[in-house]
Amino acid sequence: MKKVLLCIVVVLASCGGATNNAAKDAEHKAYLDSLRRDSISKVQAIEDTLALIAWGDTRFGMSKQEVMESRAFGGGQKETVSESGWDSFRMNSEKRFEFERQNGLRELMYITAHFEENELFKVSLESLERNASYLDDMIHDCNVLIDRLTKRYGEPYKRMEDVSIIDIGENPTLHIASFSIGRKSILVTLLRKEHTYKYEVNIANFSFPKKKHKPTKEEIEIMKQEDALRNEVRENSF
Repeated sequence: MKKVLLCIVVVLASCGGATNNAAKDAEHKAYLDSLRRDSISKVQAIEDTLALIAWGDTRFGMSKQEVMESRAFGGGQKETVSESGWDSFRMNSEKRFEFERQNGLRELMYITAHFEENELFKVSLESLERNASYLDDMIHDCNVLIDRLTKRYGEPYKRMEDVSIIDIGENPTLHIASFSIGRKSILVTLLRKEHTYKYEVNIANFSFPKKKHKPTKEEIEIMKQEDALRNEVRENSF
């Protein structure tokens, strides 16, 4: 009888220990899951912040007035603000040249902020159109800019190495590198137009503009004329 009671005690103790271990395991797993969720949330928050950066202290969604007054683009001649449709504003040559000098760029000519519905949605960098003798300098600039972007955002999901005139000769629009940060896309491209070449870097966020387009008086008038023409064709057909 004593032996039976001893066995029962041992079994119950084993079950209790197993229950405690299972509870501890579940608690530890819940803790790890919590850490994992917190880590993912922090990474997502960082990505969301980076995705809103357009150039320097400018953010996607800023108005043209705000961009003209920013540290990155300010200092140039102020322009009229278009509240609807497409608009743009170029960084003044002094600031653009300083950026070019600091990074050892050779062919950069324009840094432009692009607006739709008075919301910043894209920043572009571009060279002039040049003949083939400048192509090596353009490729050099592209590689410098890609390296700078890689330090900021990590490795691109696509990058062409050792680009040559043969590559651009076969493809008039050559995507050298692509980055994706949330809703922000960065595309580094070499372009060929007959016998001239240029490069572009387009930094855009597809979440902007957030405002819906309101047709201007000119656009409304054009739509009326198009409607009138369609009605005339329809009434005088068949």
